[in-house]
Amino acid sequence: MHDKALIEINKNVIDQLKQAKLEAGVKNATVNRMLTLVRSILNRAKDDWEWVDNTPTIRLLPEPQKRVRC
Repeated sequence: MHDKALIEINKNVIDQLKQAKLEAGVKNATVNRMLTLVRSILNRAKDDWEWVDNTPTIRLLPEPQKRVRC
């Protein structure tokens, strides 16, 4: 995604990024933190800076509700 302009980021790019992270073996929570950052940047580019007209909907992965402690 580092070689994409903001206008080129769409649902397919987000899904590819999500799948690549999952294949790397990270947990859903890690993927969600990354997706939240991407969503925040895209929304800021749309709402505050007016660089893009619309942004893709980014859905987060499910996470366990309970905290796992050792």
